[in-house]
Amino acid sequence: MTERKLSEMLAIVATVDPDAYATSTQSSDAIDMQMHREVMFILQTGTLDTGATVEFRIYEAPDGNKSTTQGTFKLLKAATDLADTDDDKQVVINVRADELSAGYRWLKAELKLGGTFDGDVSMVALADRSRFSHAVTSTSYGDLASVDEIVA
Repeated sequence: MTERKLSEMLAIVATVDPDAYATSTQSSDAIDMQMHREVMFILQTGTLDTGATVEFRIYEAPDGNKSTTQGTFKLLKAATDLADTDDDKQVVINVRADELSAGYRWLKAELKLGGTFDGDVSMVALADRSRFSHAVTSTSYGDLASVDEIVA
């Protein structure tokens, strides 16, 4: 009997690419929750400068083609803000499809890097319990096109 690999059960569905950022707002790819039952968003920080802040928010929308500032996305969940004492931390936000408001099907993460932010940060969203098999959604188990390699 062949057991499924974790990379076949979880898909990378959104990211804020790991990079050195200055004060700014970084948004993830939009996630269609008609395809998934649950998504886990994972934020990772590096060393944060004195006075830096990080807001980690998840937004929902009926239409995934707009930005969070264009009015179609509304706040769904938020983590406690991080400060300059939160170097090298991780924060996880879980969202189930049944938590979205009626008529809403899209999710997007947003990182608001404030204060004197100048540092490294990244976010990845993993989808579990997809509603359709990988053969229906993609040949790479639903991962983003930017996923370069999966090693078994």
